[in-house]
Amino acid sequence: MTKFSEKAIQEAAYFIWENNGRPANTGSRDWNNAINHLSASAALNQAAQIALAKKKQNPNLTMLKSYFNVCKKNPF
Repeated sequence: MTKFSEKAIQEAAYFIWENNGRPANTGSRDWNNAINHLSASAALNQAAQIALAKKKQNPNLTMLKSYFNVCKKNPF
């Protein structure tokens, strides 16, 4: 689980509160929603970084697979 600074949560909660029309007595709900939004964003960023790293690791994997399939069908 990612830890977020209080300031980051505060700012996210404020924007949530503003976007909801500044309703009264929603502080704890907005705070929890801010943590959920920040966590989801962090998870998406981590998944994107993992996918990018895998892509960089094996940039020619598709080409190699095609080459091996051709070699199986038409050996030298």
